[in-house]
Amino acid sequence: MGRLGVMGWRVWLIALLALAWPASVALATSYTFTITEPFSIPDPCPANSGEMLVGTRTWHQEFNVVVNGNLFHLHSTEKDQYSLVGALSLAQYQGGAEFINDFNVAAGVQDSVIQTIQIMRQGQTIQNDDFFLHQTLHVTVNANGVPTATVNNFRAECT
Repeated sequence: MGRLGVMGWRVWLIALLALAWPASVALATSYTFTITEPFSIPDPCPANSGEMLVGTRTWHQEFNVVVNGNLFHLHSTEKDQYSLVGALSLAQYQGGAEFINDFNVAAGVQDSVIQTIQIMRQGQTIQNDDFFLHQTLHVTVNANGVPTATVNNFRAECT
């Protein structure tokens, strides 16, 4: 869903800086913020012919960073809440999303991502109108830059 591309370069920059950190120094820190902003998305369910859903998203993001010797670890959790209206149908939608990322750099790289998104119509029951997505992704790359494990379990459906 493009999440890795948006934050990917920042993660790599922090990882490179962390690896340059003296091995005897340990660092642990956390950052948290919450933003409410305008949000729109085409309805992913065919039952609604791609109608635009418009409204707001409240985005809560938390980063935890640990640097210890040759280890850099980043854990981030993003939780979104959606309040949307169909631009044509005026149907009300509520939803939420959670994106979890664990990123480690030592002699190699490990990245694990879990994404869950739900968008549900309120008040009316229409077949195949509620959207659900769940993805689990894990990638391991050894110190020589060779991928040694990749898992990508993906499920998206309209119910």
